[in-house]
Amino acid sequence: MWLTVVIAVLLLVLITSLFVSHLAYKREQAMLAIEQRFGALRSRTEFLQEIQSAVQHLIMPPLIWNYLIDFHISLLTQMKEVKPDEAYLNDLIEEQEALRSQQGVYQVPATDRSIVRAQKYIKYVMRTLRQMRGENMLSAHQLDESIHQLSYVHNVIEIDAHTQQGIKALEQRHYQEGVTHLKHAKAMIARTVMSDEERQERTQKVDQYLANPYNHTVS
Repeated sequence: MWLTVVIAVLLLVLITSLFVSHLAYKREQAMLAIEQRFGALRSRTEFLQEIQSAVQHLIMPPLIWNYLIDFHISLLTQMKEVKPDEAYLNDLIEEQEALRSQQGVYQVPATDRSIVRAQKYIKYVMRTLRQMRGENMLSAHQLDESIHQLSYVHNVIEIDAHTQQGIKALEQRHYQEGVTHLKHAKAMIARTVMSDEERQERTQKVDQYLANPYNHTVS
């Protein structure tokens, strides 16, 4: 009789131990899922922050700049839902709201490397907008219009940079380098979709230097 009682007790202890271990495993898995979800969202916000910093001083259309901020706030809000006790997320959301009026002044890239970097981040913005479309944060029309505008920005950055580099090179008597930059800018103007008025204005600016490249030096 006593042996039966002992076996019963041991079975009860074993079952209880297995049940407790199972609950602990489920809790551990749930915590791991939370950390993975939070970490994935944090990685996205960090990359988006990098994009915003890179394009803040480019000729980013204000509406698209606000789309980036909206997306960033959406990701931060999702992080709050995953971890409601992370109070610092409220500060990050407020910082994003403040950025709406802090887009920055257009700074033309000064080197070929900076042109490539700027254009790379413009492509990242395009990819981000496609992600927003995939998450139903943009309509198909808003996405198409934004991609069209960003394609223009992508080319104009290159036009402005090579025009600026070309003029600077001529002023420093680096004539061949200057002409090469200006011809590159002119070719980009011809390939870029823009109004006839803008195309004419940009072309005339380049042509006045190409017409007599040796007469634009700085004394």
